[in-house]
Amino acid sequence: MGNCLRSRRRHELLLHSCDGDDVTLGEGEPLVRQKLVWTADMPLTMGQLQGRRDTFWDTAPMYDGRREIWDALRAAVEAAEREEYDLAQAILSGANITLPTGHLGEAYDELGNRYAIPRYCLNRPTNLQESVGDTDDTNSSITQSSPLLLRQRVVRPAEGDDVVVKPPPSFIVKVRLTTLSKDIRVSVFTTDRIRDLKRKLHELHGVEPQKITMLYSGRVLTNNMLIKHINIPRGHVIQAVVT
Repeated sequence: MGNCLRSRRRHELLLHSCDGDDVTLGEGEPLVRQKLVWTADMPLTMGQLQGRRDTFWDTAPMYDGRREIWDALRAAVEAAEREEYDLAQAILSGANITLPTGHLGEAYDELGNRYAIPRYCLNRPTNLQESVGDTDDTNSSITQSSPLLLRQRVVRPAEGDDVVVKPPPSFIVKVRLTTLSKDIRVSVFTTDRIRDLKRKLHELHGVEPQKITMLYSGRVLTNNMLIKHINIPRGHVIQAVVT
């Protein structure tokens, strides 16, 4: 009779047989704080490596697993490559992701879905070649914006007129705090930045801003980013990992 893989919130992997018996396979391990060492079959430039990584992360959710888990895994992988292991572990724990061996190459979500990450996403190969023109533009799609978008027109009132200051337009963003079991809705202005959103979370839930790391679509959102420039579709969620 067939078996199906599932997991519990405490990250203990089980096989659930059709007769109702649970067979323990082993408990998830903490993240191994060591980079994978590997050599590519053919030397790659940083641009080629980044291209392969982007292709994998963009297409993997189309075939298997849940997009929010893939996004969390990408953020954890990038944090681990920067040797920010505490942040990577917090991201994994916040998303209820289990590592059977402690390595990011194989992971499971709380529903038992398996996620396999190729080694070229985990670390750079030992034979990486430098190429003129290669730049690290991982966050360019979010962080770069035209100065014209940030520039505001100053209108001076005529003599004797009252100065009327209108507040900027506001909108709602959904945030998932790892310390809560539900998503929360926060009202922000179009001029607000990520640091302002962190302050509002502090006011609403008492979480210190410096302990919050915000993620969206696998990217770490820096404090100076304008929220409106992240282009978050309606219904999508910003992950707020509390470390």
